[in-house]
Amino acid sequence: MRLYKEDIVEISISGDLIDDRPPIWDPKGKGYKAIRGFIEVTRSMRFSIVATTVLAQCFISCFSADVIVNTSKGKIRGYVGGPKQNRINIFKGIPFVAPPIGKNRFSKPKSVQPWDGILDTTRYRAACMSDTTYTSTPQKNISEDCLYLNVFADPHCTKSECAVVVYIHGGSFYFQSATMFNENSIAKKYSSHHIIFVIIAYRLGIFGFISIGDGKAAAKNLAFHDMIAALQWVHDEISNFGGNPNRVTLMGHSGGATAVQLLSLCPRVPYRFFQQGISLSSADLYRKNLSNSMTMEIAYRVKCAERSVAYESEAVVECLRQKTASELLRHQKSLTDADYFDLMFGPEPDEELFPADIPVLLPRQNRRRMLLGITKHELALTRFSSTAPQECKTFTTVFGYHTKQTRRACTDNYSFRKGKLLVMRDETRASVFRMAAKLALNNTPVYLYSFDMPGHDMHSGDLLFAMGTHPRKEMTDNEIAMNQIYPSYIRKFVTDGQPDSGWLPFDERRNNFMRITYETLANGSTINPHMTVGFYPNQIKLWLDHFGEVERAALEAQAKRAVLELQTIETNNDLGKDLGGINDMRWMSIFWISVAFGCMLIAAVILLGILLLINNGVPSFLRYKFKRHFAGERTRILTALNGKKYTLEEDGQELKFFSN
Repeated sequence: MRLYKEDIVEISISGDLIDDRPPIWDPKGKGYKAIRGFIEVTRSMRFSIVATTVLAQCFISCFSADVIVNTSKGKIRGYVGGPKQNRINIFKGIPFVAPPIGKNRFSKPKSVQPWDGILDTTRYRAACMSDTTYTSTPQKNISEDCLYLNVFADPHCTKSECAVVVYIHGGSFYFQSATMFNENSIAKKYSSHHIIFVIIAYRLGIFGFISIGDGKAAAKNLAFHDMIAALQWVHDEISNFGGNPNRVTLMGHSGGATAVQLLSLCPRVPYRFFQQGISLSSADLYRKNLSNSMTMEIAYRVKCAERSVAYESEAVVECLRQKTASELLRHQKSLTDADYFDLMFGPEPDEELFPADIPVLLPRQNRRRMLLGITKHELALTRFSSTAPQECKTFTTVFGYHTKQTRRACTDNYSFRKGKLLVMRDETRASVFRMAAKLALNNTPVYLYSFDMPGHDMHSGDLLFAMGTHPRKEMTDNEIAMNQIYPSYIRKFVTDGQPDSGWLPFDERRNNFMRITYETLANGSTINPHMTVGFYPNQIKLWLDHFGEVERAALEAQAKRAVLELQTIETNNDLGKDLGGINDMRWMSIFWISVAFGCMLIAAVILLGILLLINNGVPSFLRYKFKRHFAGERTRILTALNGKKYTLEEDGQELKFFSN
């Protein structure tokens, strides 16, 4: 609990107490000598206690004073914090949208309601729901009610508008949080250098990336809707803290870096929300239906869906809303910790935010200048138990290759290197290079780097210097130097749009980039950060050239097969038409021949019958019985063909026809 100055009661001892002493203070009293020493001590303590009280009050008022800021929703109270030499204004736990709980679970963020009085924003709020063994810094205080942001502001910004950084934390979109950063590190590296640093929260895992059906029952990419809402808040409110809404840099690491790249390509994010981007070690976690398998597996485990492609999206979502957050998180953790490589959460194409694959979206980038790069080895060593075919299936698809021929070519190139996620490392290198090349082609200034600092060249190894995470008790001389160099590049880019005067924008023809390192050699010389050329040429050639040629050849072969099949179908249709015409003519001929034959047969029968009658008369067996009414005629004499008479006799109504 933090102590406010109004909680301090001033304590002092006055000398008047001695002047009003009782008889015991009489110098002739028996206790005088014994008490005299105590009086001297009391007099010396009087100054010490008063001095301590004054210092305490000064500390409270000078170093932890309340800072009140007006926002459009109401007043908030922050405090002055940070190291003694880098004091800043700090606001923790500012709500930027309504809590996504109850019926708001799996819904787009809604506007926060105004409040009365002064809202206390002096402490971190709960982190978003996460639980995994993949991090050494798991969040202990978690809740669905987590959509808050934190502002670290240079006090001097209230007199002049300062540049703004909006930071998106990493964690593969299902762990880490906006509450894991030390305010002293933020103050030293950024917020005491005329920069306002904002760290935002967003929903993680199934809470932020639920994916069911077409997205009508629950919108896809909810976490990105949270990020966009936070950017809207910064645009509307940051001037109240001394920030310039037209000088905003969006910065992220790992999954956060992926978010920076995607938001820079999102047609729903206007240029006014941010003008620059910093992408540190982006992880390509973006592909069609990425989160669907994980969502449905969790839904099955909590008895909200069957293992079937046929399901009612609305019913599944409503069922998931009825489950407790801890139950959903428990099943999510069991899946992520079990190394199900194909089961993960992350952004995926949708009709609203990301209507196409990254290669299609890249030319649409709104000319936001970018600082982007990777660590030298990235995720070459991990605890994933995946195999080369699994990795190739995943990351060739992420890269934009979709044929089995390309997957097979990838597997052939990586299958002999087991135990390492070299596929992901190399795909990351190629992906960063491709983005830099595309942006440069659009005349967008882009600054490319590779972080090669020995001992820190794996994924997240640079965060010690960029954000102060995973601190060490003692740093080496090289680490101390890098702790000054690395954040200075970021600050310079934020404030001036160029990380260093000697750092040239990327040019694909030169393939230039900054190699960030600080190494002390055996002879005592040092290797400093320097510009160089040749950004991982072997991996670029493999992924962009070789795999690209395999993909194009496969697609051309598919197109040729499709054309041949179409031609075959058309040929068969034409042949069918011809044969159909022939068949029609044949059956028509058969019909008329049959008619003619039938007529001839009938004529022959009639002729035969006539001849028999003429020669022999009507045969005796020829009897007909039929019913008929006669109008009063009892008999009628008929003349036979041969002149003989035949009689019709009435027998009731039954007549017999016989010869005379």
